[in-house]
Amino acid sequence: MSSRKLSKTDFETLAAFRYELRRFLRFSEEVVHRNGVTLLQYAFMLQIRGFPDRAWATVAELAERLQAKHHGVVSPVSRCEAAG
Repeated sequence: MSSRKLSKTDFETLAAFRYELRRFLRFSEEVVHRNGVTLLQYAFMLQIRGFPDRAWATVAELAERLQAKHHGVVSPVSRCEAAG
């Protein structure tokens, strides 16, 4: 990693990115609330529906896309499958 100091412009860019990210996360929270699903279920559905070139994803691919451990995704996937 670089040891250079961040400039005012760097901080402004990072702050703007974080603001837009938070706006997206807030939108996601509103979507799940309106549709009666959890944030985790929404994240799974988003990653599966948005997976490149196909309409499904493996547990390993979901774990990567969600930046989670493989074993941490298996149980929630099973619960989502059971919930339909």
